Amino acid sequence: MTMVSLEIPYDPGCRSLMIEAHHLGADVSPKEVGSSRQSDHLNQAVRQAEPHLVSLFSGPEPALVVINDATRPTPTAEVLTALRRAFPLAGFDLLVAAGTHRPPTEEEYLKLLGPLYPVLRDRVQAHQSRDEATMVRIGQTSAGTPVSINRRFIDARRVLIIGSVEPHYFAGFTGGFKGIVPGLASSETILRNHWLAMSFEAAPTRLTGNPVYADIIEAVALVPSKDEMLGLMTVLDGGNRVAAAFCSDVATAFDQAVTVAREIYVVPVGRPADIVISVARDPLHKTFYQSQKPLEHGKMAVKADGIVILVMPCPDGVGPESFKQMINDAAQYTVKELKELKAGRYQLGFHRIIRNELFLERGRIFAVTDLDPKWLKKMSIQPMPSVQAAVDQAISLMGPAAKIHVLRNGSLTVPLITE
Repeated sequence: MTMVSLEIPYDPGCRSLMIEAHHLGADVSPKEVGSSRQSDHLNQAVRQAEPHLVSLFSGPEPALVVINDATRPTPTAEVLTALRRAFPLAGFDLLVAAGTHRPPTEEEYLKLLGPLYPVLRDRVQAHQSRDEATMVRIGQTSAGTPVSINRRFIDARRVLIIGSVEPHYFAGFTGGFKGIVPGLASSETILRNHWLAMSFEAAPTRLTGNPVYADIIEAVALVPSKDEMLGLMTVLDGGNRVAAAFCSDVATAFDQAVTVAREIYVVPVGRPADIVISVARDPLHKTFYQSQKPLEHGKMAVKADGIVILVMPCPDGVGPESFKQMINDAAQYTVKELKELKAGRYQLGFHRIIRNELFLERGRIFAVTDLDPKWLKKMSIQPMPSVQAAVDQAISLMGPAAKIHVLRNGSLTVPLITE
C-alpha cells in the first residue's frame, strides 16, 4: 500500500492529509505563468493608455478612482504605485466599491493602499449600499432591476475603475462593470440583480446567456455619459502575481483580461471525482458568506452523488447579521418554495441556499472550518473536525476505489471536465 502525504492549505498554515495513492486524482491550482515582475505589466498598461490617462487626471477637479475592497485579491496598492510614477496623486480621489460589504477597517485600508495610505487616507471613501441619501436612481432594467448608483460616481466626469478579473460563481467573472454594479449600487439594486443568480445559466466563466451579467451590462448602460471612463484590469496567476494588466475603456480592458483569466483559472481535471476537496484561500476565506465560490467550483468537479469537502477557516465568522438571518429564514422553506420566491420575499443570499440544497438532494457537503457547527447544520452541511477526518469519512461512504480531486484554491479554480 503506497501512501501519499499532502499539505492542504488552511490559511495562514496547512493541514496534513494522508491517503492511499490510488485515491488521488487531479491536484490543481490556477496556472502560474512564471517569475515576471508585476510592475512590468502594470507600467506597460499605464504607458499604453497614457494619452487617455493624461486626459483623465489633468482635469479641473480630481478624477474618481474606483477600487475594490479587501475581499478581492486585486493588487490595488501596486496599481496605484504604478499610476503615481506617471501622474500626480493630486489628480484623483478614491471610492471603494464595497457593494453590500462593510467599509474597510483601518488595517484593511493599509493593505489596500500600501505605502500610499498616509497620503490618500483623507481622500478615500467607502460606498455604503444601504445609505439611500448617497444614491441616484437612474432607471430600471428589462429584468425589473431598479438601478440606483452612488452619487459621487454619477457626478464624476472622469473615472478610472481598478479591478481584477477572476471567475465569479454566478456573474461569470469579476472585474469590469461589476465595479459599478454591484460595487457602487444600492442594496435594492444588488438584491434584485442577485435574485437572477437562482438561474443555473448564471455560472462561473459564463458571460453569454448569463442573466446576472446581462442585467449588469444593461444597468450600467443607464449611467449618464462621462468625459472619460477607463478601466485598469489585472489578472493574477496561481502564485498571486500580476500575470497581465490592461488599461483602456472598461469593456475592452475587461474583455482582454477575461481571455487571459480563462487560460489561468480554467484547469482540466479529467473525469468527475467521487470526492472533491475545495480550499478557500486568503482573502476569500474570511467568512462563510464567501463559501459559495469554492463550493460551486467543487460541485463542477464531483459526481452528482459525490461529496464536496470545503476547507475554509472563516476567521471572521459566518458573515454579516443579514446573512445569519437569511440562514435562519431559509430553514423554514422547501427548495421548491425558495425557487419560487419573488423579489419582494427574496433575501440577499437565498440563491446560495438553493444551489446547495439542489446538490444535496443527491450529494453531500462536508466542511472543515473554525465555525460553530450549528450554522453548518442549519444548511445541511456536515461539520468535520479535520481534513483527515473528512476524507476518511468520505472514502468510507464512497467506497475503496473513490477518486479525490484537490482544488488548492477552490475559490478561483474552475475545473474543466475533459473525459
